[in-house]
Amino acid sequence: MPYPERVTAIYHMLWNNGTTPRLSDIPPEVNVVNLAFAQGDPLRLVGYGAQSEAEYVADARALRARGVRIVASIGGAKGHTNVSNREGVIDGLMAINATLPLDGIDWDIEQGDISHDDIVAISLRMKQLRGPDFAITLAPNGSNLYEYLPIARTLHQAGALSMYGQQFYDAPVSVDAAKRRIAEAIAFGIPESKIAVGMMIADGPRHWTVEQSEANTEALKREFPDLRGGYLWEAGRAGTQDWAERVGPRLLDEVKEPA
Repeated sequence: MPYPERVTAIYHMLWNNGTTPRLSDIPPEVNVVNLAFAQGDPLRLVGYGAQSEAEYVADARALRARGVRIVASIGGAKGHTNVSNREGVIDGLMAINATLPLDGIDWDIEQGDISHDDIVAISLRMKQLRGPDFAITLAPNGSNLYEYLPIARTLHQAGALSMYGQQFYDAPVSVDAAKRRIAEAIAFGIPESKIAVGMMIADGPRHWTVEQSEANTEALKREFPDLRGGYLWEAGRAGTQDWAERVGPRLLDEVKEPA
């Protein structure tokens, strides 16, 4: 399926840590689920959360039947992925696709080599194999921003980039800092319409609360009305349902200027 014009995405952790919900419990406001994660060499999903493989696959197919896109996120904060083994990554993704299937891939490599040439080549090959609607998204954190921006620009110039969304969490990120990062990406050549906002719900200076996510989303969309959307890390954390209900509609709709 084509990637949505406006995106409300949630990561669904594939490790069973006691709080991982069933895939079928993803809030109805969500239109993209990023499976966290595909790792290793050869590449494969790290598990199926609290479910069996058969249950997980059935839930994924049910979500796709209602229009939710299923995307494999590659890497993660501690995930080893050998992108230099291009065929191994592609074969692993196609094996995952044969079961689920997949509507796209999300690059979130944070450990090891973030290779421009390998990531671009794998992305373009996957679009050849799965068709032009297959999504390619990127989710850089603050420390690897300048490795991901050139990749995003090259993919955009090749007509292959669906979305670029920085993780505005795990470090103090004000709404003004988020505005600067988005403006920086636009100046680097990434269209506003392909940029998203990454959020994580928690109290404290390193994250946004649901209320802050709602207010900051409104503020960002007033400044950048063509933003493609945003995403949440992750489905098993407290506040997920509240975020989906309150922030999801603001990601999908235009935010009106106050009267």
